[in-house]
Amino acid sequence: MKVAIDIGHMGKKSRQDDRGAEYNGYEETDLVLEYAIVARKRLEALGHTTFLMAHENYINRHAFCNDVKVDVHFQCHLNSPDGRYALLLHSEDAGERCINLAEIMSHQFKRWLGSTISKVDVLAIKGDDKRYICLNPGSPSLILEPLFLKNDAHLKFMLHEEGLVMIGMAIAEAIHEWSKTGG
Repeated sequence: MKVAIDIGHMGKKSRQDDRGAEYNGYEETDLVLEYAIVARKRLEALGHTTFLMAHENYINRHAFCNDVKVDVHFQCHLNSPDGRYALLLHSEDAGERCINLAEIMSHQFKRWLGSTISKVDVLAIKGDDKRYICLNPGSPSLILEPLFLKNDAHLKFMLHEEGLVMIGMAIAEAIHEWSKTGG
């Protein structure tokens, strides 16, 4: 399976210096890069081809995903205070496939992060989001918001020795489990 791991915020054409949410001296892009690298290493160890995208703008990243025909694309984020957990968006073409992956992702987040900290049973499925054009028809594109950066308990969890590792492992295990079902 080909997996595109997109570091959220980096690459917005209008805001090249966008680092996402900031809280207590920590920036979203730094923390998501750490959990994305863990996810990438684990996915590759499980035999998947990965592409870590932290450069270029979104349009170029989406064109790249299309060119290499990725099976799944996800953007790594950490939410700020008014967002929702695990906001998952996808192409209308990938509806059933994305819902299946979202359910597996929710289960893995709860398994790895614990039900007290991870409430990723929320899905927002939007067909009007323009990101759907980034992939081949039928390939899910997800935005992951597993925790809130501006939540003291979540930040403490992420800064714990294993916190970001567990986020990355949850993502990798979910995608791997999903791939075994035929994606």
